[in-house]
Order: sequence, then C-alpha cells, then structure tokens
Amino acid sequence: MNKQEILDKINELKVAAEGLEGSTKTFKLDDLSRLKIKLEGMSIEDIANKMRAISLPDISDMNSAIEDAASSIKTHEQRVSAFNKAFIFIKTSLSIVI
Repeated sequence: MNKQEILDKINELKVAAEGLEGSTKTFKLDDLSRLKIKLEGMSIEDIANKMRAISLPDISDMNSAIEDAASSIKTHEQRVSAFNKAFIFIKTSLSIVI
C-alpha cells in the first residue's frame, strides 16, 4: 500500500464513522482526523518501509473490517468493533501514536 491508498482507507473509515451514533461518531471522526494529519506528515519512504512489513492477509482483514464498519445491517456495537479493528490496524502498521 502506498500513502494515497492508506489515505483512501482512512476516507473509507470516515464514511463508516459517519454512520455511527452520538459521541462515538464524534470521537471516531476526531481520531481519523488526527491519524490523517500524522500520516500526511510522514515521508513516503517511511510509510513504504512500514507497509512492507504487513502481510496480505492482514490487509484483507482490514478491508473486511472497513466493510463491516460501514454495513447498515450490523448492530452499532458490531460496527464500532469493526471500525476499531481497522483503525488500530492502520495506526499500528504505521507506528502512529494518537
């Protein structure tokens, strides 16, 4: 994954967060905003080095979690759990502390 692809995943999570409720929505959108700012401040080389360490099954798990976070069929708790899984994956992969 390159920087733009990660930013796209963050935007997908933002869309999913818009479907959450109340303060959870506010906090998740704030977390995404801070993650995006930190990512934009990283060099492309740093991001590439960190992303090389990630295996493809983990990336497909992240994509699945993003889809689950956006699914209107899931309960609010399931969507929040899926959101957290994808968010933590991106944050941990990039070694970003928020």
